[in-house]
Amino acid sequence: MAEQRVLRFGIAGLGSAQTQILPQMAALPFVRVTAAADLREGALEKFAEEYGGETYLSVEELCKSPNVDAVYVSTDSGRIKALARSYGASIIDRPAELATKTALGEDAFAHGYRMIREALRKPVELIVLLFCNAVDNPLSMNSI
Repeated sequence: MAEQRVLRFGIAGLGSAQTQILPQMAALPFVRVTAAADLREGALEKFAEEYGGETYLSVEELCKSPNVDAVYVSTDSGRIKALARSYGASIIDRPAELATKTALGEDAFAHGYRMIREALRKPVELIVLLFCNAVDNPLSMNSI
């Protein structure tokens, strides 16, 4: 059996949404959270204590780390998107209709899936959904 590749992620920004998905992301067997960038030193210290990863005060330095394969960015900021693109990031823009209080998660998933499939130009093997409002101990599919 082939050994499973582990994707080393860096997290750009340690705001409330990112810190809520970090436990779920770190628990995935094919992901290792190796670094984070934030302007707040306290947030970086907490990240280092909890995840043992590298810390950076700039996204630019995070992107240059040899221990990061991909950077997770969640933003509506055009400036941050442009910076991420300059380091080779693929961006999935969220349409305005998916940023409302009545928007469905299923619609956001379908949009992301279509964008990824079009970018890859081949079938998508795996997509992992990380919701910032996910519970710490989600039910297993067998218990539903």
